[in-house]
Amino acid sequence: MNSSLIMKCIGLSIAAAFAVGLSACGGEDTVKSSSIECTGTIQLGVNILSNGCRFVYESKNIQVKSVVLTGDFMKWTKKGKPMTYNSNTGYWSVIHKLDPGVYQYLFIINGTNWVCDPLAIANVPDGTYGKVSVIEVNEP
Repeated sequence: MNSSLIMKCIGLSIAAAFAVGLSACGGEDTVKSSSIECTGTIQLGVNILSNGCRFVYESKNIQVKSVVLTGDFMKWTKKGKPMTYNSNTGYWSVIHKLDPGVYQYLFIINGTNWVCDPLAIANVPDGTYGKVSVIEVNEP
């Protein structure tokens, strides 16, 4: 993976990221440093919380029976970290603790379909998986 490409893709300004976070949470955020904690409802995409990163995937497809989070922080294991389905929202979610850094990740649908996060800060080309999603975790 070309590190300059990653840095270009994640080169969002703090103001833009803050504005996206506020609009995603309806403007009712509690902001601590660079982390955004949404109160009340689960937001799609990746939410950086005080206890880790909440990854949320939405699927309206009734054929989806399982969603697993995997990434370079898990050595791309197919087992990954299973996500929990909420039938009220139609969202799959999981919280995973990550140290500050830049990470790549994917969702594995039904054990075979590896997909990018459509709401990721960036989806960049990768020689193994086609494209991967990117998250940047900053110091709290």
